[in-house]
Amino acid sequence: MVALGIILGVAALLSGVFGFLYARRNPGVRGTIHAVFGSVFGVLFFIWCLVQILFPYPTSPGDVVKDFYMAANAGKYSEAEGMLAKDFKDAVIGPLGQMSGGWKSICDKKTKNGSITSMEPVEEEIRGEGATVVVTIHFKDGTEKENDKTGLIRQDGKWRITLGN
Repeated sequence: MVALGIILGVAALLSGVFGFLYARRNPGVRGTIHAVFGSVFGVLFFIWCLVQILFPYPTSPGDVVKDFYMAANAGKYSEAEGMLAKDFKDAVIGPLGQMSGGWKSICDKKTKNGSITSMEPVEEEIRGEGATVVVTIHFKDGTEKENDKTGLIRQDGKWRITLGN
């Protein structure tokens, strides 16, 4: 889909440039502003598609879980928070999250203070707009957490981590 966007973005840019040049050579021809807007939006669409290719949002529930843990492990708390579903965000910001010590404390507990060395996927089950991912997490001290279950839901077309499993 993004490849089609790149092709259409380039086509819009070229059509706009050719239309603008044609209008400049033939003063009686109208449509110069349309050509300029076509060129500008063609470039913007092309750039947007390139960004989607270079910095994709994780597409599978397993990728989201792995990226969430790695962001939390690296201390990128706002990046990890961006992968949460609305119900989880509300709980973290609300009194329940504050009783747990806040978002940073929750991340540090899940990652044993940033000591995750690797993760192995065990199972990924998708059912409609819900998913469950089971992983084994390995820590620097040699311990591991087996069968760590994470629930996800699809919100706004993206998989997000939720409170339920």
